[in-house]
Amino acid sequence: MTSTHIVRQAEANDIQAIADLSGADHGKITGCLHEFYVATAGDAITGAVRLARLGADEWWLDGPHVYPEFSSDGVARMLYRHAIQNAASTGSGILRLCADAANGPLHDLATETHFSQLGRYLLYQADTFASDHNAARFRPAVDESAVRAFLESSPHFAHAQRSLEESRTWYLLNPERLRERMAGSSVYGWHNRASLDGVIIFDTQPQNADVLKVAYLDAAVGNLALMAQAVRTLGAVLGYRKVQYRFLARPERLVAVEQAGWRRPSKGGEDYIFSRPLNIDSSVINNS
Repeated sequence: MTSTHIVRQAEANDIQAIADLSGADHGKITGCLHEFYVATAGDAITGAVRLARLGADEWWLDGPHVYPEFSSDGVARMLYRHAIQNAASTGSGILRLCADAANGPLHDLATETHFSQLGRYLLYQADTFASDHNAARFRPAVDESAVRAFLESSPHFAHAQRSLEESRTWYLLNPERLRERMAGSSVYGWHNRASLDGVIIFDTQPQNADVLKVAYLDAAVGNLALMAQAVRTLGAVLGYRKVQYRFLARPERLVAVEQAGWRRPSKGGEDYIFSRPLNIDSSVINNS
């Protein structure tokens, strides 16, 4: 028999259930509890979704996550609709989400509700090593205008929707975010004498002590393989055993990164990014 579910704002007592459903740690959930909604049937939590406002016109949808025993009750669709309607009634701009390759139902739901697929992202990783002299070309970025000019002229920056990835959330790399990350020493320039030939931005989220996560990596035409290899040495210099990078799977980038010795994990690590404007008629959601 199908249970009756309702959606409500998450409360402190829901943290354990949200952690079980989403895999996020308690501290992270506690810090943004106001962004979570839960579905309930009686006293039981049946599912959860997170709606985060990343900027004035920028929203991120994480989930929905549903306990398997309630997967046939329409809980995911209920949470999904609630999150989109909440964002649309609160503000404007774009709403984006990430769906891994195995989550066919979420792909279908996104398509039904007028999300467009922005691209396929793949996770690559490599061991660090301390023998590439090109790593000396990396220096902490201090000239914001030079970094911004490099990005604005980069085809990859446009293809990647002007975004960087941190912990499977994609953020628009606007001037304020670039400035914050430069102030936090997470942006490096890759230089050839006086010219800036590449930019790397590291994930500012708490790092695994052994893995340096790359949020964005970009090089001038013809230099990506050299730079991707030099990143492995930069990682060693910074004290990490491995480097990790999730990036837009364009053929030329795959070739260059693999030439530099990076490889995909044995399973998982394949994501699709979807986006839609919030000003679509709400009937599109209600009737889906």
